Amino acid sequence: MTEPIDASLRSALSSYRALALFIAVASLACFDVLNWSGHRTTERWLLNLFNNAPVFFVFLSGLLLTLKRTELSSLESYGRFLARHACFIGVPYLVWLLPGLAYEYFPNGEPSANYPHLLEWPLWLQLGWYVVTGGTTANYPLWFIPMLALIYLSLPVWLALARRPALLIGVFVVSVIWANTLQRPLYPNREVWWLWMYFWPALLLGMLAALWLERGQPCRRSLLVGCAVLAVSSLLWMTLVERHAGVYRVSEWLGPERALIDLLLINKLSLAVLLLLVCLSLSAPLHRLLRPWAAESYGIFLAHTYGTLAVAIAIDHALITGHLGTWLIRVALSLFVFYGAMVLTRRVFSHRADWLIGRKREWS
Repeated sequence: MTEPIDASLRSALSSYRALALFIAVASLACFDVLNWSGHRTTERWLLNLFNNAPVFFVFLSGLLLTLKRTELSSLESYGRFLARHACFIGVPYLVWLLPGLAYEYFPNGEPSANYPHLLEWPLWLQLGWYVVTGGTTANYPLWFIPMLALIYLSLPVWLALARRPALLIGVFVVSVIWANTLQRPLYPNREVWWLWMYFWPALLLGMLAALWLERGQPCRRSLLVGCAVLAVSSLLWMTLVERHAGVYRVSEWLGPERALIDLLLINKLSLAVLLLLVCLSLSAPLHRLLRPWAAESYGIFLAHTYGTLAVAIAIDHALITGHLGTWLIRVALSLFVFYGAMVLTRRVFSHRADWLIGRKREWS
């Protein structure tokens, strides 16, 4: 971008980060300690509304990195970028991975029964596998960070596409077709390369959004209407016609159980753009309301699953009746309790807290 990013856009992108966090927490709150057997319809609506939340974060990454591409144009600046993120994203990732790894690995002195292939490996390689996959520990959402690392490491390739918008559009269309064909692997999320390819369209769509912002946001009303229609129609079709709930998953590449169309991916891609348009329209009031959560979004993401784990241990892994009320309570507690924990961490550790919970995030 040749001119500075104005305050209104910075506020909008900060709000987008906070709302993406809310959606991620709302999605994860559907799982683990809640038993939805008596409220399957509510569960289906919530899963279809909030699952596949990583789309929003990958979209935002593509958008921000494209807006800042002139700052990453040289090998030296790209190296500094990688070093900075290794310190303030990678190190906190390891800090918050370790308790989940200890919980998963050490009670029995051997790998989880879910991963018998590890039994033949030396200890250092077993631990390295947990670190690289992320999602195989008790803090299972952390698979997103190794996938994000793949995006950062391949960044020069994608930023080169930003110089050729027509080619970028073509690659985006191919990526949507490919991800729809591929679909997501079965839980747990340990196939980082597979996940990276699945979320590839969100990165490219974010890059296209950045170019659209640079060109003055043409056809904004048409884009708003189109994305709203696509988001609502895909949600209604999944929930009422297919009666599908949540992520479309397959057991193997191009598995026979895959759906004809991954409507949840289409839904979240359209919602990613729709959410950006809302944030642009309401940048000032949203920023005033959401700025605290935007600033601490990374730390909350890293830590909040341990709240669920603590509750599960406290109730001896029994299940709580899942309905809209218990789900809302869980979402609210995750957001407010762990925001408070991040504030306390910064007060106790001062600037050293950046190594534990990441730097405060604003728009970038």
